[in-house]
Amino acid sequence: MQEHYLINGKIEFYPVANMLNPHAHPDDKIILNSPASRCFLLLIQRHGTVVSQHDFMEEVWKKNGVMVSPNTFYQNISILRKGLKEAGLEEEIIMTIPRIGLTLSESCSIQQVNDESNAPNPGPTATSDTAPRVDDPADSRAKRAASRLHPSDAFTDSQPQTAQKKRKVTRIVCFSLLMAILLIAVVSVQYYTTPNDLQQYIPFSQEKTCKIFLSPNQTDKTLQSRSLDFANNFTQACHEYPWIYVDAFPQLAEVSVLRCSTQAGIKGICITDYFKEEE
Repeated sequence: MQEHYLINGKIEFYPVANMLNPHAHPDDKIILNSPASRCFLLLIQRHGTVVSQHDFMEEVWKKNGVMVSPNTFYQNISILRKGLKEAGLEEEIIMTIPRIGLTLSESCSIQQVNDESNAPNPGPTATSDTAPRVDDPADSRAKRAASRLHPSDAFTDSQPQTAQKKRKVTRIVCFSLLMAILLIAVVSVQYYTTPNDLQQYIPFSQEKTCKIFLSPNQTDKTLQSRSLDFANNFTQACHEYPWIYVDAFPQLAEVSVLRCSTQAGIKGICITDYFKEEE
């Protein structure tokens, strides 16, 4: 007894022989490869439900001891669609449900037939699971064929290339944000409100373009002289930052210079420079 299926009253599908036969022209034979035939059989057996890509990979390949890439799956669905059209089925019965899987259309009519007669001889063109054109994921022909698939042959978010592009874009965005934060931290200029301590600095030089103030804790004349020497390094930039506040830290042998565009940094821009005094 040869079990087969009549699809929409137009095509006979013989799973064992991996063959499609136009019902009106039984001598015309369309031979599918084994994986494409098993994909079609799985869709028929689960008619009325959606079959996920994972289920296809498990039932069609993994249970037969074969591991393939998603591109091989997409290629076999394309082979199946083309085979149905060549057999005379003009309507599209394999529907893609984005992000879920594949299913047969509601309008698809399936009639199971148990025929005592022998099935038509498929001839030597039927392919097995080991055919490199289908089941070898490293085969270059399979990759080229997969690249030409109809967009509906693939699930939107499951394609490896799409996932890689998303990860690459995410890395670029994160890297750009990190670099922007570092750049701001290195070259940032700060807007100051009125610091009370700056108002207590003592004026030591009131030139036309440069006004130098020393911190009140610099009571030593030698320390004051050194601080003024450091401040004089910035007199050429006084037209941009005329208010210069200098503080010295004898215990650390350091001098800090705060240059501001307004007095005491009130709603202005200030730049801080640190210097290590030579011993």
